[in-house]
Amino acid sequence: MGTALLAGVGCGPGEELPLEDEAPGSTAQALATTVLLFEHGSYGGRVQSFQPGRYDMGHLTAVGNDSVSSLQVPAGWRVTLYEHGGFTGRSKVFTSDATWVGDDFNDVASSMVVESPSLQQGNAVYGYWSGSGGMNPSSPANRQFIVDYSGPASAVTFHLTAPLDTYLYLLDANGNVLAQDDDGGGNLTSRLSYVLSPGTYKLVAATYSGGQSGEFTLRSDKAVIRYPQRLYVQGATAFNWVYDDHGTGADNDVAVWRPNLSQYPGYQSLGDVAQPFHGSAPRTSFVAYGEGDVLARPVDYAWVWSDWGSGGTHDVSIWEPVPAAGYTCLGTVTVLGYGKPSTDLIRCVRSEYVLPANPAWVWNDAGSGADYDAGIWQVEPRDHRGLALSTFIARPSHSDTGGNRYWVLNKSALANPEMKGVPVDAVTASQYAPLVWLHGEEYYFPSSVEFFLPNVHESGGYMVTNQSLGCDSCTDPQFLDGQRPGSVPIYAELINRTQNGQPTNITDIVYWTFYPYNNGKRICIGWYSPWGCVGGYSTFGNHVGDWEHFTVRFVDGRPSQVFLSQHSGGQTFNYGDKNVAVTGGFHAEVYAALGSHGLYPDAARHIYKTIGNGDFLADDTGRGIPWYTWNSTVPFFWQPLGAYGGSLSWLNSTSRWGNPKSGCNFSEQVSGECVLNDGPTGIMDKSASNPANLALD
Repeated sequence: MGTALLAGVGCGPGEELPLEDEAPGSTAQALATTVLLFEHGSYGGRVQSFQPGRYDMGHLTAVGNDSVSSLQVPAGWRVTLYEHGGFTGRSKVFTSDATWVGDDFNDVASSMVVESPSLQQGNAVYGYWSGSGGMNPSSPANRQFIVDYSGPASAVTFHLTAPLDTYLYLLDANGNVLAQDDDGGGNLTSRLSYVLSPGTYKLVAATYSGGQSGEFTLRSDKAVIRYPQRLYVQGATAFNWVYDDHGTGADNDVAVWRPNLSQYPGYQSLGDVAQPFHGSAPRTSFVAYGEGDVLARPVDYAWVWSDWGSGGTHDVSIWEPVPAAGYTCLGTVTVLGYGKPSTDLIRCVRSEYVLPANPAWVWNDAGSGADYDAGIWQVEPRDHRGLALSTFIARPSHSDTGGNRYWVLNKSALANPEMKGVPVDAVTASQYAPLVWLHGEEYYFPSSVEFFLPNVHESGGYMVTNQSLGCDSCTDPQFLDGQRPGSVPIYAELINRTQNGQPTNITDIVYWTFYPYNNGKRICIGWYSPWGCVGGYSTFGNHVGDWEHFTVRFVDGRPSQVFLSQHSGGQTFNYGDKNVAVTGGFHAEVYAALGSHGLYPDAARHIYKTIGNGDFLADDTGRGIPWYTWNSTVPFFWQPLGAYGGSLSWLNSTSRWGNPKSGCNFSEQVSGECVLNDGPTGIMDKSASNPANLALD
């Protein structure tokens, strides 16, 4: 299906979040396209502005938790205040200005949802028919969904799109048909608009004719759609070794690992994970927990391969699980020895919760001399809708992938709050903020912008240190050491991507980290002889100020890819790729290079440039000091340069964030770098901040 571009999904431009404390009567009160919360009644006291989205306790930074007494709501907007954090407890809805929130809600609000006419808490779900049931709302071959609606009575619109002639039913909680449609959305698209009161409803995605197979998308403008039984996933980073092909003589290496379920009580493995080398476990996979019968053991196994005749160190056999009717298995099981494995090692998933996937070659036993051939292919999502589990399918062949055996979890079928698919907002920014590992020998730590700015002044388009550096490679000003990362913020820029000037369903959160100083690389300035470097070493590429970024791309409000910036480039991975750990919920785990702070998925040495004299430039990463950035996330929505105010007015600066370059005469010829390079450009001058830039960079 690919990444569809659909108007009106994602965060739009608007006032930053949070807004600096403002006095009553200030320009903040003139903002007509934001909700304003006030500390006192009649719009008095501290004030904070909010774009559409969800805001938890930690986002009420200016007005304060349990401090809201009045609010201003633009025409057509809706604000729901909640008594407790996490959108729990009593709630109260406002659709117009209120000089007093009422005795029942004065100084009570701890979380809030803001909705505008064009950006509400609707979502999209995906599905797959395999022999649909036609125009029959009770057919099990059609796909049923739940709508939990909690807003005031309002017309809610649903669209069902597919390359087939669709048919859509809306039912009440008892299964009575309230509305139905064939082609109300034009062409083959079904469209229903119906006034819902608070309660639970059902949608049935069907086709005009029975027996149809294909994929579909079901969208709602202001209600959240979910699958009937809740299926949860959790990132797994602890694995048990199962097998490696040591001693087989195969041309390529493989090792098989399984999530260590003792670390994830109640969760189940969906398949083993294969690595194309020995020794290192995968960094992540996902394990699953489901309500009712959404998960089930396989009923049997079919033998795929044993290493008979290979001479391998470990006796092994590989088995394909056989699912019960109505279920799909997503991976293969490997066991030491030749006996059939226990059916308790894996779970299969109800077939309506999965989507077709693609094979990606990992290994075959060519060269092993085994009696039978074997090949292993990793299961890869076809597009943004599927969740990468990195499970694999084994086949008794070096070339036959097995056709349609490849399936992944449907992200929209997951019940995790992070996977609801609602518009990306401040809560999303906290949910997906990364865990950054600083090297254990790091000396130049990150800092807040507020820590840095008093120590520099603008001069000729540069933010120059107030105190001299001492020399081109010196760091005399103490502030260049930065701050310990415990309370240092990460700046989360929410960007709704556009194409040809039109909104898309792609929203990026670019997580910006700032360091007062970037330490350069020590390289040989002469040449290498058999006895080592002749001519001595020097350090190049230092610069004051260092902006690095990590991006999570969302399509239809769910994570699709991640990007790790490294010098002038970086690496892109599917969200959930086995090479990037997911921990503590849905936080990616990344490693900042020693001194230069580029981001990598692992702790290792990364050579990124070779110099003509035989030397090289490398980034070293290590699991030293953890930086839990979700504890200090500062989210803000993209705006045009010059539009920011309050605590984020520094985003309007067009100066470089550091001193001008110096010490370039000889070093540029050797390394392409000066001893001291220019300070970096600011966030808003970088291509990643351009809404029209669809490339991840």
